[in-house]
Amino acid sequence: MVDNGIRRLPVVIKDKLTGIVTLSDVLEARASDATSLNIWELNYLISKLTVKEIMTAPAISISQDASVKDAAVMLLNNKFGGIPVVDKDKVVGIITESDIFRLVAESW
Repeated sequence: MVDNGIRRLPVVIKDKLTGIVTLSDVLEARASDATSLNIWELNYLISKLTVKEIMTAPAISISQDASVKDAAVMLLNNKFGGIPVVDKDKVVGIITESDIFRLVAESW
């Protein structure tokens, strides 16, 4: 995620959205600085974590037919930076606050 500048990923099982994992979820999954484990033990434990253990489920999504205003309201009300866009439960994209800001900036 860091290498590719990605902040959120939808989690999909059999073409159906089941959750979302964010860069913050991944970063928060690391061990506390107060741990007594050594670096090798920490790396081992972190390598065993699964997406299922750190993702947010169920994920809130929005229909591809929804308006941009509806998406903006959903982002604001839930304090999200982005949400998956679906077509009949199949993920077709993600809309982010940056997408909406870009649209507003380009319309001026």
